[in-house]
Amino acid sequence: MSIFDPPPPEPVKIVMLGDAYAKAIIGTNVSVHDPPRLVYSLVLLTDLVRKRKGVTEEAARERVSAMVKAATKEHKASAPVFVDDSMTRISRTPAKEQGRIIRPGGWRPGKGK
Repeated sequence: MSIFDPPPPEPVKIVMLGDAYAKAIIGTNVSVHDPPRLVYSLVLLTDLVRKRKGVTEEAARERVSAMVKAATKEHKASAPVFVDDSMTRISRTPAKEQGRIIRPGGWRPGKGK
């Protein structure tokens, strides 16, 4: 490396809300013109806030809304991306279906042949 070589680019700082909200990260956003940004699920953020603070769903949504506004105001173009994934996220695991045998004619064990 000579003195005429351009200096190496500085590492890009990726804005993160905090370690407590790491479970709400669902990916990254990569752009040609902007630095990479973390993508947060609003559903998971709300759930984390509700559990950590012991508040209602509505109160958790208000706190998350305030967090989003504060992060956007402070970090502008490098702020994380917040995705409302309430329509696409499976909110609970489906109930386990029990195995069953369907017998033609309504035959039941113990009721004859």
